[in-house]
Order: sequence, then structure tokens, then C-alpha cells
Amino acid sequence: SLILDKAIYQEAIERGHMPDQELIAQQVEQERSMFEMIEASPEQYGVNEADVQNYRDNIEEIGGDDLYWNEFYPQIMEQQMAVQQFQMTASQEGQDWIVIQRQAFDSAEVRVGDPDAIAPATVSAAGDYLTDVWDLYQDQG
Repeated sequence: SLILDKAIYQEAIERGHMPDQELIAQQVEQERSMFEMIEASPEQYGVNEADVQNYRDNIEEIGGDDLYWNEFYPQIMEQQMAVQQFQMTASQEGQDWIVIQRQAFDSAEVRVGDPDAIAPATVSAAGDYLTDVWDLYQDQG
């Protein structure tokens, strides 16, 4: 899914679906504020303290609040917003999302920095799996 997510994001950008940076910044700030409120009082928001701690641990593992909220999370938001815009446009234009995914995956250049780190998985096996999934969806559609 990581390969496909990146391929779809690249395709979205190539088709001009770059979200507004100010909107991304607003969304990031809203998410950060929400997390800080929940972290301060999880029971008030009906959130499990272990889930909050897990999120906090992820933030720390990435490098702390500044790195997470100023660099990592904005990239995630940008990717999500670009893909959402792309999906909405494709839907409005009556394009088949499965076909778009196949084309994006087929045109993506995949480079694996450390093949041993993903063993026994392969890009080829991921492609075969996605093809099976897409075929299933198209047969049902």
C-alpha cells in the first residue's frame, strides 16, 4: 500500500492537485491543538490513555513535537489532501479509480534502498497482489 499511496500521490501532483499550503498549515495546527487537548485530558474526550500514549510515543520516535508537527505531519496532510482532490475530480469526471490506480502504479518508478529490509517481499509480488485486487473490484463493478 505504501508503493501505491506514493504512486497515486505522484500522479495527483502531476495532474495539478497540489493543495494550498496555507490550508495544510491550518489543518496541521488544528490537529496539533486537538491532540494537545486530548493529551491533557483524554478521559474528557472519551479517548483511551494508552492510545494517547501510543501517539505520543510515535511523535517522540519521529523526533519530537517540532519535527513531527512542522515537517512530518504537514507532508502527510499534503499527500492526503492532494489524493482527496484527485479522487474528487476523477469521480466528477466519471473516471474509473481502479484504472487510475493501475496506471499510476504501472508508471511509478520504485527504488528499494535496502532490499534485505523488505525481504521476502518484492515490488513484483506487490504488483501481482494489487492486480488481483483491482481485477476483483472491476469484476464486481
